[in-house]
Amino acid sequence: MLIDFLGIWLLVPLGFLVYYAGKWIHRNEYKLYLGVLVLSLLLSVLILVDVGSIPLLQSLIIEGHLSFSMFVVVMFGGAFSLRSKPKKYLMQIRREFALVGFLLLIPHGIYRLDLALGGYNITGLWAFLIMIPLVIVSYPKIRKKIKAITWKRVHKMAYIVYLFIYVHVGFTLFVSDSFQQFSIEYDAWPYHLVFLTYLILKSRVVYDKIRKKMVAS
Repeated sequence: MLIDFLGIWLLVPLGFLVYYAGKWIHRNEYKLYLGVLVLSLLLSVLILVDVGSIPLLQSLIIEGHLSFSMFVVVMFGGAFSLRSKPKKYLMQIRREFALVGFLLLIPHGIYRLDLALGGYNITGLWAFLIMIPLVIVSYPKIRKKIKAITWKRVHKMAYIVYLFIYVHVGFTLFVSDSFQQFSIEYDAWPYHLVFLTYLILKSRVVYDKIRKKMVAS
């Protein structure tokens, strides 16, 4: 049970990391990206050459649990009201967690690629592909070169990513190549609870924005 929902349990230490080390992460983001990229490439090579698994890295990274937890933190960064304390802490590391989460997802993608191409939980592959332009425009030096409105339009695709991640972790999905076979099964209630909580919080933020616009007009 602990391993099955490891991505949920990891939210606790990540929360402490955001609170106590958020500023340090932000100051050292480039060093962090480089270190994580090296680790991800190394793990990817080990997977490709079929080296035996390393238990801790297998559970945290190769199975995708740590990436999922980091994406949840990123997701909730946009679900709290603007002046709230959680918003303050989450926004300072939102970009960093998104980029690190993506880099850590590479070994998981390679590990599960055969299953995804076979139609099993293919939403993970779809989410990964959509993340690519999001990651590119999130990189600080590239972001400075594009217009703010373009950046916002591209990042609206993040909601599609969230949906695919939800289906990927919350259900067992199979789609055949010809779409002649389609099946989806309920899988894990803790993931449903996390995404329901996000939906409630995000709906409140959206409602507040609409209400303020109506009052201003």
